Amino acid sequence: MRLNVMRAMMVLVMALAVIIDASPVPDMMQLLRESDIQNQLEHIDKLVRKVAGDTDSEAQSPPVIEAARKAEAIKSQLSEIDELMHQVMNLTNCMKRPITDQKAQGQQPEGREEEHDTSPPAPTTTPTTTSPTPEGDCDWASLSPDHTMLLKANTECKITNMGLIKTGEKELILKIHNYFRSKVARGEENRGKPGPQPPAVDMLELVWSDKLAKVAQAWANQCPHGHDEAKNRGVCGAQYPVGQNIYYYWGFADEPNWEGAIEEWYDEVEYMPNTIADSFMLLDTHRIGHYTQVVWAETREVGCGVVYYETTKEGTWYPNCKTYVCNYGTAGNVKTRPMYTQGPHASKCPNGVSQTYPALCA
Repeated sequence: MRLNVMRAMMVLVMALAVIIDASPVPDMMQLLRESDIQNQLEHIDKLVRKVAGDTDSEAQSPPVIEAARKAEAIKSQLSEIDELMHQVMNLTNCMKRPITDQKAQGQQPEGREEEHDTSPPAPTTTPTTTSPTPEGDCDWASLSPDHTMLLKANTECKITNMGLIKTGEKELILKIHNYFRSKVARGEENRGKPGPQPPAVDMLELVWSDKLAKVAQAWANQCPHGHDEAKNRGVCGAQYPVGQNIYYYWGFADEPNWEGAIEEWYDEVEYMPNTIADSFMLLDTHRIGHYTQVVWAETREVGCGVVYYETTKEGTWYPNCKTYVCNYGTAGNVKTRPMYTQGPHASKCPNGVSQTYPALCA
C-alpha cells in the first residue's frame, strides 16, 4: 500500500507539471521526505485546481492544449487520487505521532496470563564446572533440552532490529517497576474491584539481571504469540523459577516505549480484588496476572528484551511492530500463595530497607 501511494504521488506530480508547463518535476526523494509530505500534498492540490481552471482557457500553448486533452481522464481519477493522498497523510501523521500516542495504532499485553499451581520448576541441573560459569559459556541444554536459548530463528518473522537493551533503558525499566511496587507497598493504590490495594511489609526492590534479559531477548526474537514454557527460561547460576510478562505493539513509532508497556501491565490493578493479595488466583472476567507479577513481593530480579519487526495486520502495513518481554526471578503468580504480606510498608525487611525506595526492602 505504501509503495502504491508513493507511485501515485510521483505520477500525479509529473503529469501535472507537464500539463501546466510551469515547473520542472520536483526531486522525488525530496518529495517523499517525511517532513515535506504535507507541503507537497498542498502543492499537488494547487496544481490540480490550476489544471481545472486552465483547461477551459482559449489562450494556451500547443503543449498545454495537447496535455489538456488528457485533463478529463485525470479529473475522472481525482477521487481515487484524493483518497490516496489522504492515506499518505494518515501514514505521515502516524509516523510523526509521539510515542505517547501509540494507542492510535494498537497494543495489548499478552492475553494468556501465567498462573502456576505451584512454583514453576527451577532448573534441576547445573553446568558441570567447578567454578562460576561465564554467561557466554552457559550450557543451556543442561537446564532444559528445549531451552529458549536453543531455538532456531523464526524465519517467518521480518525482524528489523533485535533491540538490545541499553543502560538507560535498564534504569528506566527498573525505575518504573519499583515506582509501581512502592506505590502498592505504601497502600497508595486506590484502584481495584474493590479497592484500595493493601500495603506490603515485605516487597523487595527489583534489580536488573543480564541473564534474565538474555533469555527474554531470545524469546522476543521469536516474535512469539504467547509465553515460552517456564521450564525453558531458566538461567545459569540461579535456581529460582522464572516468570514472564509480554506486551505487543503494532504501529509506526520507531522508539521503544517501556513506560507504556509496563503501565499497561500495571493498569490491570483496576480489576484487582483487594482480597487476592492474601491468596493469589486469576479471575475469569478480567486479566490481572501481569499486574500481579509486577508487584509480586518475592520477585527480586528482572531482565527484559524487545524486538522490532514488520507485519501486515488487517490490510495495513506496520513497519515498527514490537514485542516486549520481561522475565522475572523468582516467578510470581503462584496459585493460593500470598502476593505479599499485608501491613505497614517495609516493616519486615530481613536485609533492611532500600536506600532508593524506602517503601521497599533491600
